[in-house]
Amino acid sequence: MDAVLTITLGIIVAVSFFAMIAVVMRSARQLRQYRQNVAARMKALRLDKMLDHAGVKRSRFLRKAHPLAVEKHLLVCQHCTTTKTCDEYLKNGSDIPEHSFCPNFRELSRYR
Repeated sequence: MDAVLTITLGIIVAVSFFAMIAVVMRSARQLRQYRQNVAARMKALRLDKMLDHAGVKRSRFLRKAHPLAVEKHLLVCQHCTTTKTCDEYLKNGSDIPEHSFCPNFRELSRYR
């Protein structure tokens, strides 16, 4: 009887262990996919280049920023009203201080 119980518990532990590994692997895959999707959205906007100008690596930003903060920055960039100034700044590196026109810049610089 003790041997059957030991084998049964061993099987339960092994199945649980492999189930946890599967969950962790699926979560890691979903996180990687999320970060790739967000990175593509950032590149479609000016946010990716502004991160670069702020001295923030995209990978660090995506690791450190809460997903809601990332979404907020994307929305702010998407609906920005100073896109001409931003384009000029990003293209020419003009003398305009980025914090004077970019509503995201101050918060982005926290992720350096």
